[in-house]
Amino acid sequence: MKQNPTLFVSRSRRLIIDEVDTNGLSKKTKQSPNQLSVSYPDLEIMKQTDWINYLEQLMISPMANHSSEKTFQAAFAETSPQRHFNTNGFHFFVSSEHIAGNITIIHIHYKEKYFFLHDQWDVNVEQIRFKVELRISADLKLSSQGLVE
Repeated sequence: MKQNPTLFVSRSRRLIIDEVDTNGLSKKTKQSPNQLSVSYPDLEIMKQTDWINYLEQLMISPMANHSSEKTFQAAFAETSPQRHFNTNGFHFFVSSEHIAGNITIIHIHYKEKYFFLHDQWDVNVEQIRFKVELRISADLKLSSQGLVE
């Protein structure tokens, strides 16, 4: 059976401070949570799997990022594309290489433009399309304000 240790963590520092021992103290320094909170005011106690899930969520792109045809084609040729989808001018594939945990790179070709985003391997098509449309909308807004070409 795999263990899921309890950890002292700091979200602001994205840091595992230490593992919690059976007495609720720091395994290394034997400090209590109150003592540790002097140095780490945002000290939290959580299971290792929860910490990993938290870090994965930080890696997820809120919207798609610009890419190029060259990058799209190279990624398609060099990685083993997973979840390949191509319909109605919306073409994407999920890279077989994971960044961390369940987070991977998704390459997208849509409306003659190329994008990528980091998201969970099993993110659904609607979420991918939404993040691309969000990028396009943001670009239009910036363009109308004269902030980008």
